[in-house]
Amino acid sequence: MSRRELCDFAILVWGFGVLVGVINSVTTLVAQIYAPYGYDSNQSGFLGAALLIAGIVGAIITAPFFDRVLAYHLA
Repeated sequence: MSRRELCDFAILVWGFGVLVGVINSVTTLVAQIYAPYGYDSNQSGFLGAALLIAGIVGAIITAPFFDRVLAYHLA
């Protein structure tokens, strides 16, 4: 790997790691986030699942668009 490819890979890994950490922390704390608003643990679980499903659907919709636009290709 060239130095440029190694730097690009390190940025990609760092960004992915940060996003995975944020998602894990939000899904872990979702019950505590919604508790002050009167939601019980079952409702908080459903809200967390809805958040996860919305993210997956958003990724499925936007990924082909970004591939078609060719805005995120390296080099």
